[in-house]
Amino acid sequence: MAWSPLAEGTSLKSENKKGMVEGSPCRQGLSGFTACLFSPVRLRFLVFDTEEVHDVLRIWDGPVESGVLLKELSGSALPKDLHSTFNSVVLQFSTDFFTSKQGFAIQFSGQCPPLSNCPAT
Repeated sequence: MAWSPLAEGTSLKSENKKGMVEGSPCRQGLSGFTACLFSPVRLRFLVFDTEEVHDVLRIWDGPVESGVLLKELSGSALPKDLHSTFNSVVLQFSTDFFTSKQGFAIQFSGQCPPLSNCPAT
């Protein structure tokens, strides 16, 4: 799943196959038809419990094509917060069919850009 941060404080859980995030933490002072890129993205791990080695979460800084792997995680140790350099991250989760654990819950937020960096579209 990939997303651009549009709603601060939103949680995505691994059990969801798809979902939608709406809103903007920087809505004040923006007119309609405005495009803002929120960068960097901060990921805060609320839960992390996967089967060591067999369940792996890869977090890419920007698109996978960028080739910048931010972190590869597996096991039950709660990771520290991560910060991207791009305005988006990609989560790639691979698992087997055997042991199921709690999974993960991640909260994300984006740094609000100055209004001068949000041109009308």
